[in-house]
Amino acid sequence: MRARVELSELANEFGGLFTTLLIFLVGVLDDMFDIRWRYKVMLPVLSTVPLLSFSKAFSIFELAASARACSGAAARSWQCALPQFPRVAWLARVLMCIFYPNAVNIYAGVNGLEVGQSLVIALGFAASAFGSYLVAGDERCLLTFAAALLFASCSYALFVHNCYPARVFVGDSYTMFAGIALSCMSFSANMFCFFLVATAPQIANFAYSLPQLLKLKPCPRHRTPTFNAATQLLEPTENYTLLNLWLRLRGPLHERQLVAELLALQAAATAAGVVAELAVRC
Repeated sequence: MRARVELSELANEFGGLFTTLLIFLVGVLDDMFDIRWRYKVMLPVLSTVPLLSFSKAFSIFELAASARACSGAAARSWQCALPQFPRVAWLARVLMCIFYPNAVNIYAGVNGLEVGQSLVIALGFAASAFGSYLVAGDERCLLTFAAALLFASCSYALFVHNCYPARVFVGDSYTMFAGIALSCMSFSANMFCFFLVATAPQIANFAYSLPQLLKLKPCPRHRTPTFNAATQLLEPTENYTLLNLWLRLRGPLHERQLVAELLALQAAATAAGVVAELAVRC
């Protein structure tokens, strides 16, 4: 069935495209000039201006519906309060545009993980958007469905060459682009419940990394596991990342096995997000 999309909806998408382009350029600058972390926070804030300028009124009631499914009775009173505070919703968008590009960027360190996590979430977006369209008839979901498939197809081609043994390496350009592209997909059809659940590994990695991110512990530029040349396995270091935590729990692993297990964890979180989103839409 052909979707009937209003001009205001397309304007909302154009705002997301402009913001995605600007934050992608932040990643390019980081690859070229190794910019400081404070600029990685400040520049995405400025990059959200097109998104907020082009977007129409934020769909507060749908955001509240997603929150109600995730947090139960406590969110029901929030549903009444949110329409009076649209700036809170705008602030949420800005914070997501800051957090997720950097969250994908720091949940990295082995070949295939950056692209793989983004690919899995994008496929989850496609499944959730198509399911939401079938369940609720929301034609906005078709735009998200198309965008997710386009992103996933490009990411899969990159993943084939980036996974172990890698022939192509990704920099901050891709991770920043992936984080903001996925965020804009969640804005497009208000799939916040899906996105929050699906990105549980990224949120957990960020939370676990806080002692180093806040400089409470020494924080080297690269916090990757160490490679044991004798055993050909990756071993944990003292850095606070989900990769090192996983290796402490599982023991030394081959790089291919480590990525496979972390992507399986990502797939489980994404599947849970799809179920949560469809439960909201029903």
